[in-house]
Amino acid sequence: MGLYISAVDYIKTDIQKATLFEKYNIPKEVQKIQNNDDLWDWLFSASTSSTAELKDSDDELERLALKWRNELQKKLKSKAGYDSVLKEKRTASQVSAGKALDEFYGDYEVDDFSIGYGGFYFMRVELAKCCGGKYYRQENGSYMSELRFQYPSEWEETREGRATKDFFFHSDCDGEFSEAQIHAFAKFLRDNHVRPKVVKHCTSAWKPKVLEFIDFVERSSKGTIYWKFV
Repeated sequence: MGLYISAVDYIKTDIQKATLFEKYNIPKEVQKIQNNDDLWDWLFSASTSSTAELKDSDDELERLALKWRNELQKKLKSKAGYDSVLKEKRTASQVSAGKALDEFYGDYEVDDFSIGYGGFYFMRVELAKCCGGKYYRQENGSYMSELRFQYPSEWEETREGRATKDFFFHSDCDGEFSEAQIHAFAKFLRDNHVRPKVVKHCTSAWKPKVLEFIDFVERSSKGTIYWKFV
């Protein structure tokens, strides 16, 4: 298991979704779903659930899926088929919904950074040193005691410092890091010459990964991008 940071271009994601919405006449109520995972779930349910399941559902959006896929079947002139993955027969309307599902790509990922969970910890430890902060555990605490982060108080006074603090406090397994945070964090790294400091002073085996991450931050700051921690 490891950490995966996905750099998502939200503008291209929205364009991609808008194209799908128009092509497959996705209902307005469904277009309001903000989370792409939830939107995928709706499309998956529409393409796999039986007519009876959707008709009897207490969920308004699921009931809407039945009407939508029936109308889509008429537009696409789909025929009944067989799903080789699910190993089930598909009605013509299910086949239609499946076509929309197949073309829903979700987040438009333009870059990524991956590392083991343990490696992410050690990488942040080394990066923190060159940023002016440090991780530590309570005195006399065990190795498994709560990990803390100490940073200069002046970080709270600037947008760049707060974004840097946010990164070092961020979860190592989920959540997001906004476009504004990325831009501010990248500026902090540039203004404080963090990369040259890592090159000159870091002697850890994690040095290459630290430099790779700094370059990832810089690339991310050049676009309409936010991060998803997976």
